[in-house]
Amino acid sequence: MRGQVATLRVLLEAGCRAAVAVDGGRAVGVALLHGQHAAAELLIAEGAATGDGSAEQWTAFAQWQRGRVAQLVAEREAAEAAREAERAELRALFVAIAAEARRQAGSSRSTKRQRRAAAP
Repeated sequence: MRGQVATLRVLLEAGCRAAVAVDGGRAVGVALLHGQHAAAELLIAEGAATGDGSAEQWTAFAQWQRGRVAQLVAEREAAEAAREAERAELRALFVAIAAEARRQAGSSRSTKRQRRAAAP
């Protein structure tokens, strides 16, 4: 993906509008995926200038792509939040197990002391 973005930059800087127009939709998608909204807007302008689709079509496509990227980011954040909640639950279980083990170890020590004290 990074290579594609770099290639697109070179194409745009060189003014190769025809090459950009051939793969314009993918180019806009790659730019938006990498959060390069300015590059996406430039690609949209280039696409509209080449006559490869109307400006409205490019704008609608860019809006759809932004929505898709936002959806993917939200899904990733939700998955991370779920993993963090699971980690917190596991930590709480480990703490409870350790506390129970300490409690049982403490009660067995007091039982041993009681037996020693009761022994003649």
